Amino acid sequence: VIFSPDSKLVALSSDVRDKIVRLWDVITGAALQTLKCNPPIFSIEFSPNSKLVASSETGNVARLWDTTTGAALHMLKGHSDFFYSVVFSPNGNLVASGSGNGTILLWDIIIGALLQTLKGHLNWVISVAFSPDSKLVASSSYDNIVRLWDTVTGAALQTLSLGITIRDSSEQFRTLFVLENRVKEEGKNLLWLPPDYRATFVTVRSGMAVLGHLSGGISFLDERRQVTM
Repeated sequence: VIFSPDSKLVALSSDVRDKIVRLWDVITGAALQTLKCNPPIFSIEFSPNSKLVASSETGNVARLWDTTTGAALHMLKGHSDFFYSVVFSPNGNLVASGSGNGTILLWDIIIGALLQTLKGHLNWVISVAFSPDSKLVASSSYDNIVRLWDTVTGAALQTLSLGITIRDSSEQFRTLFVLENRVKEEGKNLLWLPPDYRATFVTVRSGMAVLGHLSGGISFLDERRQVTM
C-alpha cells in the first residue's frame, strides 16, 4: 500500500502474486483505476505530482501508468535481473531502479528512455533515493556500501563503507536511518531491533515510519519518536 504525495489516492496490490494494482480515492473510497501488471509486483511508487505510478514487475521490467486514465505509458526495459526498488526524482523527470545484480538504471519518464546505467555495487541494491534537487542519487546495497552518483553524467562521486546494510532513509526523517539491527538518529542509537523485528521493508510517509519485520509484524515510528508494535 502506498499513498500519493497529494494524499488523494492510494495504490494497493494485495499480494506479490496479484497481477493488479488498484487505485482508490482516499476521500470517497471509490475504486478509480485497475492497472494490469505481470505478477509478482515488487514495488509501487507515485510521481511527485501524483499523476504517474511506477510498478516493478516480473520479467525485470517497470511500467509507468497514468493515474487519471489508467493507461500504460511506458515499459522500462534494461535490467538483466529482478529489482525491487523504483523511485521518482523530486523534479518528476527521472525514475531510478536498483537491481539484484548491483546496478542502478536511470530513466527519462517523458519518453521512457534509459539514460544511465550505474555500476559499482557487488550485491543486490535494496534502496535508491534522489537528492532534493534531483542532481544526485544515492544507492544502498547488501554489500554494505552506500554510493552517491551524478544523475547527469552517471559518475560515481562518493563511496561510504558502513559495515552494515542501510534499509531506508527519507525526506521526512532526514536524520533518521533504519539499519539492519537498529534505528539511528543524528548518529545516535535510537532503537535496537531484536532478531524477530529486523526490518524486511521500510517506508516513511507523512511523518510516520513503517517497518515490516521477519516475525510478520509491523511497527510504526511517528515523528515524535513513539513506537507502536
